[in-house]
Amino acid sequence: MKKTEFSAEVTQGVEPSLILVVPDVICENCQVSSDFDICREQLFNDASDPDSADCEWLCTSCESPLNKASIERRLIELLNRRMVTY
Repeated sequence: MKKTEFSAEVTQGVEPSLILVVPDVICENCQVSSDFDICREQLFNDASDPDSADCEWLCTSCESPLNKASIERRLIELLNRRMVTY
């Protein structure tokens, strides 16, 4: 068996998934709080228009759309905290 210098993920072109977790995202419908991974959570289109660019994340508990503006504000807060810490 030939040894390679690189891991199988690299040689086969499998890109490792990035992680960006926004803690304590609250669903406005069912009030469930959960950590939300922006990079790994699947986006869903409106079923009536599958070509629509307006995608949304759904709550894992009640499957209602999450508030994008709220998630964006949380991302900005996280960025600001990391800049101040730096």
